[in-house]
Amino acid sequence: MICANCGTPLAGRWCFACGQPYSSPDPTWHDLVHDAVHEFLHLDGKIFATARRLFLEPGELTHEHILGRRIRYIGALRLYLTMSIIFFGLTALIPNPNPDATAATGQERGGATSEDTPAAAPAGTVPGVRSRVRQGIIRAGEHEEQLDETLSHTFQRMLFVLVPVFALLLKLVYRNRRRNYPQFLYFALHYHAAVFGFLAITVPLQVLTYEGPLKAAQAAVLVGSFVYLVVALKRVFGGTTARTLVRASALIVGYLAILITATGIVILATFYRMGAAA
Repeated sequence: MICANCGTPLAGRWCFACGQPYSSPDPTWHDLVHDAVHEFLHLDGKIFATARRLFLEPGELTHEHILGRRIRYIGALRLYLTMSIIFFGLTALIPNPNPDATAATGQERGGATSEDTPAAAPAGTVPGVRSRVRQGIIRAGEHEEQLDETLSHTFQRMLFVLVPVFALLLKLVYRNRRRNYPQFLYFALHYHAAVFGFLAITVPLQVLTYEGPLKAAQAAVLVGSFVYLVVALKRVFGGTTARTLVRASALIVGYLAILITATGIVILATFYRMGAAA
C-alpha cells in the first residue's frame, strides 16, 4: 500500500512520513462509522484529559508539555483561545438584569442632555483631547450597546497581547532558572486559560437580580486563582513554598499594575474614538 497523501510506501495503517492513516478510496459503511467513532473518541479523550489536568492539577499541563507529552492534550494556544471565547461568549449571552445597576447606568450615562455637550470647536481648530473624551462619554451613554461591544472586543485583544507580558514578568521573577522564554509562555497560556475557565463558571450568576452571589463567586475565583498560581509555579519551576509565594506576589503585583494601566488606556482611547465620530 502507498500513502495517498505523500506517496510513501506503507508498513502499517499509519504513514510514518506524514502521519495520515490509510483509508480506502471507496469506503464502506463500516469504514465510515469506524472513522467517525475514532475521531470522536480521540477528540473527546483529549478534551477530558486536558480539562482534568488544567483545572484539577495546577501546573501539570505545562509540566507535561515541557516533558514532550503533548499529543494527548489540546495545544496551549488553542486552549487559551477556547476558554476566552467561552467566557466572553457567555458574558455576552447572559446579560446582567440587576435593576440597581441599570438605574445607576442610566443616571450616569443617559442623564446627559444636549446642554451638557461641549460646544463645537471653532472652524479651523482641532478639538482638544479632553473635549473629545467628554463627547465620547456622552455618546457612550446614548449608545451603550455599541460601547459594550467595542470594549468587549478590545479587552479580548488586550488580554491576548498581555499574555506574553505575563510570561516576560514570569521569566524575570525566575531569572535564576536557565529556561527559555517559550516555557514561560506556555505556562502563561495555561494559567490564563484556567482563570477564564473558572470565571466562565460564575457568569450564569448574572441572571440573578441580586449581585451578591456573583460578586462572592468572582472574589472566590480571584483568591483561588492566586492559590492555583502558587501551586502551579511550584509544580513547574520548583522551589520552596515561601519563595514561591514571594515570587507569585511580585508577579501578580507587577501584572496588575500593567493590566490596570492598559485598561485605563483602552477605556480612554474608546471614549476618544467615539467622541471623534460624534
